[in-house]
Amino acid sequence: MTPTREHPCGTRRFSVTAVLLALAISATPANGSTPIPVATPASPTATRATTSAATGTAAALVATATAAPTATRRPSGRPTPLATSAAEIEPPQPTEAAAPAPIATSFAVRPRAFRTPEREVPPAFVAPEAAPPLEAPSAPAQDAPAAGMPPAHSTATLIVFRVAARTALEGFDLRVAYPRTLGSFASNGQDADCNAGTGTLVAASDRGDGELRLLVAGAQALPLPLDVFCRFTVTSGAGLDPRAFEVRVAEVTSDGKRADPSLLIVDMVVR
Repeated sequence: MTPTREHPCGTRRFSVTAVLLALAISATPANGSTPIPVATPASPTATRATTSAATGTAAALVATATAAPTATRRPSGRPTPLATSAAEIEPPQPTEAAAPAPIATSFAVRPRAFRTPEREVPPAFVAPEAAPPLEAPSAPAQDAPAAGMPPAHSTATLIVFRVAARTALEGFDLRVAYPRTLGSFASNGQDADCNAGTGTLVAASDRGDGELRLLVAGAQALPLPLDVFCRFTVTSGAGLDPRAFEVRVAEVTSDGKRADPSLLIVDMVVR
C-alpha cells in the first residue's frame, strides 16, 4: 500500500522510490560527493518504471553504506623472480677440494737440543813441579833482644839507692841514666822490679831508652834514711861499673808542696 499525505490542493501519493532516494541522499557524505536530484514522477506509469530501477540502485547504495570495510592486502616485499635465459645463468663455481687429513705415523721422539749459555773454560791443568831437594837444617838465628830487654843468657844484679834528707819529705822523683849496652832495669815490659819498706809506695818504669824513672811516696813523711832496691839485668860479658850510672833528683815534696831538689841526698850501691 502506498502511503498518502493530505495536501491543501488535494490528495498526493508518495512512491517508495522517492522514499528510498531520500534515504540515499541522507546517507551520502557531504565531502564533495555529487548530490543526486530527486525526480518527481509525472505519471503512475513512469512512477512504476522508475520505482523498479531505483529500487535496485537504492539497495546497492544501502548495501554499500552498511557493509563493513574489507582489509586491503599489502603487496609482498619479496621481489618477483624474473625469468632468465639459460645463457645468462652462470655455471656454479667448482669448490676447492678439502685438504686430506694427515696420516698419523709413529716416529721416535728425538731429544731437542738446547743451547746452554757459554761458561768460562776452566784453566788447563798444569802438573806441579818437583820440589827442590831439602837442604840441611841450619842453626836458628837468634832474635836480637828488644829495646830495653836483656838477652836470655844475662844475669841479674841488685842495685840499692840510699836516700837521706835534711827535712821531712813526703815523696821524691829520681831519674837514673845508664848505658844501654850494660843491660836494663825492665823486667816485665816497661815495668821495673823495685821496692822499699812497708807503708811506702814505689813505682818504677824503664822504657828502653837508657833511663829509669823511680817514684817514691807515702801517706805521711817518709822514714828517712830510706833504702830502695831495684833489680838490674846485666848483659853477658859486660862489666858493671857503678860510675856508669848517673842519678838525678827531678822533684821532691815537703809539707804537701814542691820543695828544693837539693834537700834530697842519694847514694847508689851495687850488690
